[in-house]
Amino acid sequence: FGVGIDKSPKALAVATKNQQNRSAELIEKDFFMDEWYQDLGTFDIVISNPPYIPSEDILILEPDVREYDPMMALDGGKDGLNAYRAISKNILNLLNDNGFLFLEIGIHQAKSVIDIFTKQGLTHIKTHKDLSGIERILTFQKKTCKAS
Repeated sequence: FGVGIDKSPKALAVATKNQQNRSAELIEKDFFMDEWYQDLGTFDIVISNPPYIPSEDILILEPDVREYDPMMALDGGKDGLNAYRAISKNILNLLNDNGFLFLEIGIHQAKSVIDIFTKQGLTHIKTHKDLSGIERILTFQKKTCKAS
């Protein structure tokens, strides 16, 4: 069982329609809001594909992306990193000890996103490349310290 969150009621309606076995609870939340994470619980795995395209790059996207996807799903702010900063502030509240975080990232963002999340206490485990050889997915873990 899982939990899916999105700030778009329209996106949640599509996700609900697409669920074949109702294996996830879908909740409207906005991770830019304070305390959005409360009442969600904690998880062994968190996966996020947040908006990561720098605002000025949206105009040069392929038309099938720029004209089809909602702007809030694309626009990551001036440097494309706004969503990562917002998520990182509360990620430790969402992950169980030894839990994993998987993030989709934009081109040339790996180092910056790794810095954001390691400063919050996560350990970068691996960077995965897409079929074009571009760094696309980052894996982090919330490591627990065992007392001796």
